Amino acid sequence: MNCKESEKLIGQFIRNELEDKELELFVLHTKSCKSCMEELSIQYLVEEGMNRLEEGGAFDLQGELEMKLMQSLTKARFRRRMQRFYFIAEVFAIIAIAIVAFTILF
Repeated sequence: MNCKESEKLIGQFIRNELEDKELELFVLHTKSCKSCMEELSIQYLVEEGMNRLEEGGAFDLQGELEMKLMQSLTKARFRRRMQRFYFIAEVFAIIAIAIVAFTILF
């Protein structure tokens, strides 16, 4: 992912709208690119800060952003692993059914 692609996805990231693959690429790029991290921080602080000011509570938006990035990466990777696991389980189930059917027929 390049900076231009990353910057286009910032709003979707803040609103939790990214799919797992995009989310993982976005987080990895943003954490390794100082300029994209700065842009994300600015947009996150503005959007979340405005919402929080209306509520009137205390907040640590920079800390929350770091936590959101870490949790997002963990969640995206976990879901990808689960998809792989389900795929492998389905393959084994199909093989088992084929073996049983072959054994019954022959």
